Amino acid sequence: MWDKEFDREELYYSSLREAREEAWEEAWEEAREETEQKERLQFAQRLLAEGLDNDIIARCTTLPLSLVEQLRSQLVAGF
Repeated sequence: MWDKEFDREELYYSSLREAREEAWEEAWEEAREETEQKERLQFAQRLLAEGLDNDIIARCTTLPLSLVEQLRSQLVAGF
């Protein structure tokens, strides 16, 4: 009986550890992706300020062309 109870408890804590590790890894990946996106946006804004073409900026930053166009219109509007 003690072995079964111990096994259940070990399984429970093992499941908790796995869930915690998985949640941490997902949060880390999400934070990394958000950081990369911010860096691409900042790079695109610098390229826009230098007067580069929207198509070139989209290719260099891997941002969608529509987003680069939106950034340019915000830059022109003074945002």
